[in-house]
Amino acid sequence: MTRIYQSASQVLIHLGEDADASQLVMEMVKSRDWYGQDEPRSSNFPQPFEPWERAIIRAFMSRAWFARVWILQEVFMAREAVILCGD
Repeated sequence: MTRIYQSASQVLIHLGEDADASQLVMEMVKSRDWYGQDEPRSSNFPQPFEPWERAIIRAFMSRAWFARVWILQEVFMAREAVILCGD
């Protein structure tokens, strides 16, 4: 499977239907500047999420996709991974 993901020009990851504030979570994650941040203690690193944000992220991450063992392979072996949720 590793070779398959490495050979693909793009891997589409579908997290399921839009529910449980999923679009809000997707927007929250997209709005953070994560790219190129290799030091979490840097002053440029995004600040921690607020308690209400953590609660909806936790609910979002209880989806079946996150419980699968091989998701790391799908994400990290892909040349480009596109994450979709809902339509």
